[in-house]
Amino acid sequence: MKKGFLLFVLLFSSFLHAFAAPQATGKIIQIPANPKAGFQWGYVLYIPQNIDSSKPLPLLFVMNDNGKYQTQEENEKSALERFQSWSGDWVEWGIADGVGVPMVMPMVLRSKQQEYLNSHDLNRAVFVLKDGPYARLDLQVLAMLKDARKQLKQRGLRTQKKYLVAGFSSAGSFGDKLAFLHPEKVLAVATGGEHYPLLPFETYNGINLIYPIGAYDMPTYTGKKFNKKAWSKIPIFMTSGGDDYNDPLPYDDVYGEEDRAVTKQVFGEGTTQDRWEKAREILAEEAPNVQTYTYPHVGHDWEKQDVINFLNAHKNGGPLKPITPTDTSDRPAILPIKVTKLYWGDEAKKILQPHVYQYLRKNSLYMYVKGRKSIPRIQSACKLDVLHQGQVVLANKTCPVDLFNETDFTLQGLPFSDEDMAALKKTGGRTFSLRSHYPQIWDVPESLTFTIK
Repeated sequence: MKKGFLLFVLLFSSFLHAFAAPQATGKIIQIPANPKAGFQWGYVLYIPQNIDSSKPLPLLFVMNDNGKYQTQEENEKSALERFQSWSGDWVEWGIADGVGVPMVMPMVLRSKQQEYLNSHDLNRAVFVLKDGPYARLDLQVLAMLKDARKQLKQRGLRTQKKYLVAGFSSAGSFGDKLAFLHPEKVLAVATGGEHYPLLPFETYNGINLIYPIGAYDMPTYTGKKFNKKAWSKIPIFMTSGGDDYNDPLPYDDVYGEEDRAVTKQVFGEGTTQDRWEKAREILAEEAPNVQTYTYPHVGHDWEKQDVINFLNAHKNGGPLKPITPTDTSDRPAILPIKVTKLYWGDEAKKILQPHVYQYLRKNSLYMYVKGRKSIPRIQSACKLDVLHQGQVVLANKTCPVDLFNETDFTLQGLPFSDEDMAALKKTGGRTFSLRSHYPQIWDVPESLTFTIK
């Protein structure tokens, strides 16, 4: 009886898992690295069931972006898993199915080689490498796509010479850069959550637009100038969630000091949404081939059906044909996130599970948000001043990615340095409050106080 019940539970669990995580229905082929063919990493070739083999089809390129540092074995496993489970709008094989084209996803490992090198973003540090497995990843990707065309030809499928490109977040940034570097190879592009697109000129308001802001120093690294004529013929669709404050700019594995400074010069010092809107403004003036859109009440996410619609509208070439984006204005508001309590250091123990005590930091403030199991990525909008009796003691404190997610609340950590602690103690007081720079996003009432020990 027990064995029968156990078997039932296992079968039922498998059924639920299959129902919750449908797999891609097309053919998944893992292609190993082939340095002789020009690529030092393997890739996944996905062939949807609904392929129309009567005519040449474009390949769809999407960069793998799992945001993790892994072994190569783990990386290849996670890349394959993207085709074997459902993860909402992040699933790229759904785009390939919707457009009815084969898809290539590289299995490039996210690098630990140096702090600033981000191989899933194709950032400046990757771009300037002269040798090694990460050198000229853009050319390696083109070699993979060329190889994929041969693989498909062997299977009786004809392909076009130009490629469709899509991607979200870092993968979107990689796709944008690939089209910028090799516009003559690209048919159309659809990205989301990127925020800082490359600008199609060398200078802007007297500022030299170094890579990855623009085309100023491209000849130094590629040996050729930016082909604006070819790029201007590519239909491009770029989007952001209106409540997406996930900002890559502060992170050293994406931006270095020089390109970070130029990005702020061009797009401004505000939040990532402020800078995104500035980018939209510039592109609207200078790039009629680009359609941009901001989805109301959407965080760090994209609308997959819009990507499918856009790529379907352009998979046979031609100029930009703008699509009508999904109206998300009637969705529940994500922001503002309201902080209702403050806990200093170990005080947070009284509401946390014992197994997470070890992660509490000394000299840290914890901001309590009730009814939120998770918080959208709002680091660029979590900017705070620390006040004592209404006077600013510490200015422009920012929230790191330091969250404790419980069943019905979230704690956002705010660490204080030794210099911060000295400044607080110098006031002679022990009780302090906070002032949010962006209360419409991260709302901390000044009536809330915390007491340092």
